[in-house]
Amino acid sequence: MIKEPSLRIDKEKLKEIAEHFKEFLTLFDLDAKIVYDKKYETLVVQVIRKDTGEIIKQIPPEELLKLSQRLQELVGILLQQKV
Repeated sequence: MIKEPSLRIDKEKLKEIAEHFKEFLTLFDLDAKIVYDKKYETLVVQVIRKDTGEIIKQIPPEELLKLSQRLQELVGILLQQKV
């Protein structure tokens, strides 16, 4: 049986990666934040221009969050119809 590699990263390695990422972003006068989106109940990463505070990139994008929410609603409707 083939064993799949683990995708687990320890906290220290994750901190190190985050620091390198933030250092990279400063070269372009950018910053990154990890925020909890209450509407979609998930974490998102936002890349922000330091000079204006404008969010120039969000991961996952807003469109994907909306799609995910809609799919969850549709699954709920389908399950209610089966009962």
